Amino acid sequence: MGDFFLTKLSASLLTLFYLFLSFRIGYLRGSPVMKLFFKMDKEISKIKLERNVRAHGNFSEYVPLF
Repeated sequence: MGDFFLTKLSASLLTLFYLFLSFRIGYLRGSPVMKLFFKMDKEISKIKLERNVRAHGNFSEYVPLF
């Protein structure tokens, strides 16, 4: 029973982190939905956006394998 608890705990923490990464990408891309919640004061550089998109992609590709 203890192992199942650890599985649920780690899966929920990783899901929350995945949602964080998803919302961050939406914010950095300037999504209209995100503009309702957060005010964007400055322009995001292309390099910063690309690095965040790649981090989100790597997370979604490799976390399910492990």
